[in-house]
Amino acid sequence: MIISQLGGIETISFPDHWCERTIQDSVLRQGVRAFHPQENPQVRVCSVMAQVELSRPAQDALQKILYEAFHTLTNAEVDSLSEILQAMSNPDAFSLESSATGYLCDKRALNVSGQWKGTMEQDLSFFVDLHGDGKWTQHIYYVGAPGDFEDYKTEANEILQSIVWTRAVSTK
Repeated sequence: MIISQLGGIETISFPDHWCERTIQDSVLRQGVRAFHPQENPQVRVCSVMAQVELSRPAQDALQKILYEAFHTLTNAEVDSLSEILQAMSNPDAFSLESSATGYLCDKRALNVSGQWKGTMEQDLSFFVDLHGDGKWTQHIYYVGAPGDFEDYKTEANEILQSIVWTRAVSTK
């Protein structure tokens, strides 16, 4: 299954046994496009576009951190990205295992992984700067219960590596 025009993603490919559903996120108050194996809807690759332009301090922090040499994020950098990372920057909600800058299919990204304390789900997240100006982001993530997360991790990595980015992205 090939999905086109998913925010800043031109195309992304899923195995034939994966399907799509929309999840209404009560915190974000917006729909999250979620894709999962038909046999296990608890394992998901999801995409959510920012619905509001980032504040100027968040834009500055994102640009400074994302466009430096690739590196592991410091605690201060994680704190400065709280508007982008949202609950992932809250140690009461999320146990942060790693955070760094890198690439997701030739696009610079914040790479964040860890475990949600409430659900115990593992999360591998990528936050990309859609235009290169720090104003708009897209959050792409793979999430699932610890055992299921490992079972589908190879497929999820193949899905994430199949991403082809658009050159120009509309945020409207």
